[in-house]
Amino acid sequence: MSLPPPLPPSLPSGGDEHRLHPWSWLFVLLMQLRHYFLPLVALLVFGQRGDRDPMWAQLIPLTAIAALVLVSVLQYLSYRYRIGNDAITVRSGLLARNRREIPFARIHNVEVRQNPLHRLFGVAELRLESAGGVRPEAEMRVLKLDQALALEHLVRQRGQAPQPTPGDAPAAGVVPSDDEQVLLRLSSWDVLRMGLLSNRGWALAIAAFDDPTGIAPTIQWGVEAKLPYVDGIPKLPAEETMGDVSSAPYLAELVSYQHPDHDTDQWPPEEKP
Repeated sequence: MSLPPPLPPSLPSGGDEHRLHPWSWLFVLLMQLRHYFLPLVALLVFGQRGDRDPMWAQLIPLTAIAALVLVSVLQYLSYRYRIGNDAITVRSGLLARNRREIPFARIHNVEVRQNPLHRLFGVAELRLESAGGVRPEAEMRVLKLDQALALEHLVRQRGQAPQPTPGDAPAAGVVPSDDEQVLLRLSSWDVLRMGLLSNRGWALAIAAFDDPTGIAPTIQWGVEAKLPYVDGIPKLPAEETMGDVSSAPYLAELVSYQHPDHDTDQWPPEEKP
């Protein structure tokens, strides 16, 4: 029985659990800010309207950002990985503990990602993907670049299946082919649409149209993050804008500063006396 190849010098010793790069929490925070960028901007801009205290309107987004920083740091502190002889063990989660053992033989693809910010810090993101999995088996965000490359080489080396000799016949049901099989082909429009949806760009796209009723939604995307009370909104009591007579004087004093759909000689308009 042959022993597994030794770990590269750049990787931590096997058998012990290890953390990610110390700057890992920063990249997790940036990923979360990218997803919640539009809601935070909406809180900062629209929260200052009306009779609300401006200090509270600015404190709410800052509190949300502080909460995201805390979550990112806790994710970094609770993430551990261990390199074994035939598998990688990943442990994550603070309240809900999650432990996954990923055999090297099950890892179909290893992806090392680097964007300009990664190159600036000398780090990389490592993804371990299985053959039939929809999501990666594990995401290590982030490792030192030399550790990510060494771990990629180690996974490929230990998970590589024995190569058949030239005289061996192919296994039953296996048709050898040199051509790659295309699993999914997307048009440019599909890529653009998925990019807008995944980055919450749909709000900006709708705002660019003069008649939002002409682009009615046809699908609900990302329902796993939907708030529980959203489905009950249509069942709530409904009133027209002028249904509350006591609010009529306040509504009459509202001024819209939206630019009209025609040229104007002066903008913004002169204030009312």
